Amino acid sequence: MKITIFGLEGTGTSSVGKLLAESMGYEFKSAGNIMRDMANDEGITLEEFNTNRLVKIKKGEENGEADKEIDSYIKKFGEENDCFVFEGRLPWYLISDAFKIKLICSDDIRCRRVAIRDGITQEKAYENSIRRQEENKEVFKRIYNMVNYPPDDLVFDLVIDTGIMHPEELVKEILSKVE
Repeated sequence: MKITIFGLEGTGTSSVGKLLAESMGYEFKSAGNIMRDMANDEGITLEEFNTNRLVKIKKGEENGEADKEIDSYIKKFGEENDCFVFEGRLPWYLISDAFKIKLICSDDIRCRRVAIRDGITQEKAYENSIRRQEENKEVFKRIYNMVNYPPDDLVFDLVIDTGIMHPEELVKEILSKVE
């Protein structure tokens, strides 16, 4: 079974995805980790990598080459593999035959989690989240003509609120739905 997990930062996509993959004996993949690896290869931080690619796209210097490289990898991985959990902003869109999960929770909970994780204020986490959503919306519209971002719940097989359960409980809930 192929499983994709989408969620805004702080909803628990990595935590839940890793636990789910482990409990199923599946491989875990993360689009964010792919971007981190690309940034490391260039000798820059992930934030610098994201800023550079967005500036180039906005100026028309490139048409999302870095995004297309990542997306091409995700799509190919989905075509050539089975028994995996892939989390990120677009695997649900790129791997059409996957069981698609969307994780949600309140902005307050999401941003509190991100603030703790990143050592920033909750207000700064919220500002960063809004900025990232707008940037992703612009990039995804330009590259894929995607007009709804974040995507509607209707495109997912399962939508689950991560603000009310611990990751282990969420995995049990997900397993009951995918089995």
